[in-house]
Parts: sequence; C-alpha cells; structure tokens
Amino acid sequence: MIRLTALYLVAALLAAAQGGEITVESRPFAIESAFDATALPDQGCVVLELKPKIWTEYQIAELAAHGSRLAKGDRLVRCETEAIDRQLAELRRLAGANTATPPKSYPEMVAAAHQQEKERLTALEADRALCELKAPADGWFYHGLIENGRWTPGEAPKSLAKHGQLGANRPFATFIPATAKLAWVAFLDEADARALTPGCTGIALLAGREDLDIPVKLVKLASVPALDGTCRADLSVTWPKDFTPVAGTTARIHLIAYYQPAAIALPNNALAYGPQGWSVAVKLADGTTERRPVKRGRASRDATEILSGLEVGQVVLAP
Repeated sequence: MIRLTALYLVAALLAAAQGGEITVESRPFAIESAFDATALPDQGCVVLELKPKIWTEYQIAELAAHGSRLAKGDRLVRCETEAIDRQLAELRRLAGANTATPPKSYPEMVAAAHQQEKERLTALEADRALCELKAPADGWFYHGLIENGRWTPGEAPKSLAKHGQLGANRPFATFIPATAKLAWVAFLDEADARALTPGCTGIALLAGREDLDIPVKLVKLASVPALDGTCRADLSVTWPKDFTPVAGTTARIHLIAYYQPAAIALPNNALAYGPQGWSVAVKLADGTTERRPVKRGRASRDATEILSGLEVGQVVLAP
C-alpha cells in the first residue's frame, strides 16, 4: 500500500487529525511503497511432470522430502513397478512369439495386431523409465510448481506421499539447481504498480529477523496487468553474508517510490475539489479564510504534494 513516510509529516498529520491549523512548511516529501514478495529462483528450475505415452498408474513408492538438499543422481521419486512390469513381460513374450517373418498369406489384420503390440511395448518401456526420477544436478527438491515467479501446489498434499497417485501431465514438484540465484518476486495491484518505476531502491524486512536490512532494487515491472489483474515486479537483492536464503522465503518490501528533498505537502483532507479544481482554505491576516486554488503533485494515502498555489508560512485549515 502506498503511504507517506510518517517521519516527514507527523506534525501536519496531528494538526489535521485535530481539525486545526497547518502552517505551510517546506520539508522532505517521500512516498513509500510496501508490499510482500517471495524469494524464488531467477532461472534454471526443472519442473517435474510425468508425460507417459500409455501408462497412467503411477503410485509413489518413495519420495524425497520437501525442501531436501540432494546431490546429482540422488533419487527424487520412485513409483511402484509391479503392475507395469507384468504388462511388459507379457508384451515381450508376445513379441518374441511373433518374431518370424510372416508368410505372404498372413492375414493383414493379424499382422497389424502384432505391429500394434510392438508399438505398445516400445511405449510401455518408455513409460517404465518414468517410474524413477533422479536429481539432474546438486540442488533442492520442492513439492509444488515454481514457475513464472509463482509457487503453487502441483498435486494435492495427500497425493505427494507414499502410495499417493501422480497424475499424468500435471506438474507435481520442482527441482532447484544449487547454481540458481534467488531474487524477490511480487505481484502488485495496478495502483501500487503505477506508483513505481524500475530503479526504485529500498529494503526487504524479514519477520523474526528485523535486524537485517536487505538492500533491494526494482529491476523489472510489468506494464500490462496479468489475467488476475496484478503486475509482476522483479527485484534484485544483496543478501547479507550471515544469512542463507531459501526459495519460498517471504519478506515485506519497502521501496521509496517518490522523493523530494524540499516540498510543500498537506494532509489529503485539507484539499477539496470544486468547479475550479482543487483548492485549500487559507487563513488570512484578519482571521477570515479564503479558498485558494492549488496544483497537486504526487499523492499518497495520507498526504498530497502541492506544486503551486501556496507559500511557506501561510496557514491552511483542515477539517
């Protein structure tokens, strides 16, 4: 949520809250954007998904634990093979019984059936190889799908356990190589995204480790909302030496979306919109008030920058 950094307008906000007078001053004005982000790999993730040709009964016999650190060649998942091995044995027996070259009088339908058996055997042998998946490199094994900056569950949690069923053509886990670098990814609503520009800097704060100020920088921001109405934001990060991040870590990101070292700013409730545009109530020397038109600059949830129409030292009334 975009909000005005409280340090700069404490006095003005207190006066406004009490329905009092605000003396116009020039002071630093900043708009801070705060949102949640997730640490995810930049690239190189391997999505685990079974794509069999004909076999569909993949029941888990062994499964590496979620978040486990594995070496290249370690087993990620092993499925039961008794049923598929029985079918393979039968198809091999049939294929062996029909290896002789058929005579010219051999019925075409029988020949076609034998050809189908051979093709089925080839497909089933390929499907049998999917019963065991191993780590392609050193890295971490995560249950669920990590793709396009999001981490979403692949199979139902009960399915990712011994005797659970793995569905065909459905991602169920992700392997993260040890060489993958983690960065922050967030999905912002349009208002928050519109207030930011690539290059904004700030910090990431971790709940429970508030002593760590992790420097971040907005490096990429989607200009077009996704189908869910959010805009993806990618942030680079400088990780502290004494902190080892893991994929899936969440943090609160604080970015300085806008900053002016010297500006006039008023609480939002001091401004009113009318036929002539935006105006404020200025207290005159004789004690009366007069509405003065002003030109607005950037605005936050709490306050608005005034570009023209007011001078330092004037007194503005807020309801």
